[in-house]
Amino acid sequence: MKLHKKSVFLLLFCVIAAVLCTRILLHTVFGVASVAGTSMDPTISEHDIVWFSRLERCGNGDIVIVANRDPTQYPETFLKRIIGCPEDILDIDDEGNVLRNGEKLDESYTWGVTDKKDAVDYPIKLQENEYFVMGDNREASYDSRDFGTVDNSCIIGKIINK
Repeated sequence: MKLHKKSVFLLLFCVIAAVLCTRILLHTVFGVASVAGTSMDPTISEHDIVWFSRLERCGNGDIVIVANRDPTQYPETFLKRIIGCPEDILDIDDEGNVLRNGEKLDESYTWGVTDKKDAVDYPIKLQENEYFVMGDNREASYDSRDFGTVDNSCIIGKIINK
């Protein structure tokens, strides 16, 4: 059975249009990333593939992909959980409990002890557009306790699958 030139052209046009639409969606609305490292264990493991939305609003408890403030350092991006949003007051008590606005967080998803580390003076009040992020594997996580708050402009997207 011979295909007509119009049919071949239409099929080729549809394939090219589908590829272009997919690329546009992946660069403007959604993204996909491979997880490197163990800082989000046990929630997300190394080598997992995650999808993220560039358009969804992020809030406390959300897992986000964050751009490193210094693009010359590895990794260029990393996954962390938002622990504090703008205007929140965060503290870590002597037992390793995280307090947000004076209330202890239920963090049954974490591994390890939550230490204060040295980059932040506690309690810390987050300013406009500032977020405090931590990995779920607290002892293996390089996070806001090490480098301070994350500006909203560094949040690339919110993880939409785990």
